Amino acid sequence: MIIHSSCPPAIRSLYVDQLSGFVSELYYFESIESTNTFLAQLKEKALENTDLAMDSLQSCAALHFFIVCIAEQQTKGRGRGAHVWHASHQDIFFSLRFTLLPSQLEGLSLCVALLCVRTLEQLGFNGLAIKWPNDIFFAGKKCGGILIESLYQCDQVTVIVGVGLNVASQLHESVKNHASSLYDLMIFHGYSKEQLRVSLIKGLVEGMSSGAVWRGELDSQKHVRSFLATHWPVYDFCWGKKIKVTNGSHEWLGVMQGIDDEGNMLLRTESDLVKICAGSLMLLG
Repeated sequence: MIIHSSCPPAIRSLYVDQLSGFVSELYYFESIESTNTFLAQLKEKALENTDLAMDSLQSCAALHFFIVCIAEQQTKGRGRGAHVWHASHQDIFFSLRFTLLPSQLEGLSLCVALLCVRTLEQLGFNGLAIKWPNDIFFAGKKCGGILIESLYQCDQVTVIVGVGLNVASQLHESVKNHASSLYDLMIFHGYSKEQLRVSLIKGLVEGMSSGAVWRGELDSQKHVRSFLATHWPVYDFCWGKKIKVTNGSHEWLGVMQGIDDEGNMLLRTESDLVKICAGSLMLLG
């Protein structure tokens, strides 16, 4: 694993210990506009082993070539759509960059959220839920968000996954009424912010590269759908709740009925059961 020189020795040692063999490169910044933007602007790098071409993407071997960017502060953090991600230097930010086949994008956003929540639960953080497609909730309020961006090149896709998690002792003024923080749980379980961040990165990388989500079969969608069917109902924050969903000029009102096997939302309206693949969700009462 290549760790670039700006990384402090204590963090370098922790990441070498936890992520060697899973991550190819690590970038560290005290402050940056956006970890996602930084990874998106990196020049394309050839795989270190020229034998790991498209055939190995099908076996998930190339997923071991994760590039990670972590920062203590983001000055232009972004959420989904045009939303700004407000956070303090005490919070957790990181982004991952890796390559998938186009066929492996199905359900990616939901799978990433599930891997984050399941990793946190293994660390003792109970009471977590997910608001479709990938907002992480605690105590009825949002405590984390995920931004996934894709760069298409011929027959493969470079994916950038950004994760933000509230762990500060005090929330940003603009979000404190509708957000929550995992600070108390983090302190109760004896974790530092850096220990929690490296555990989340490891959980995501291991979950994807070990085949917990994607396997080497050409029909990998089958395993992803099984993963979603098994785990999504456990954490679905909006199941059975009345919601409004907007996507451009379209708007739907109804009751959330979970997801289908592709990760699309199922919404029971007054007249029909609607399948929604993308949109902004708002709880109504």
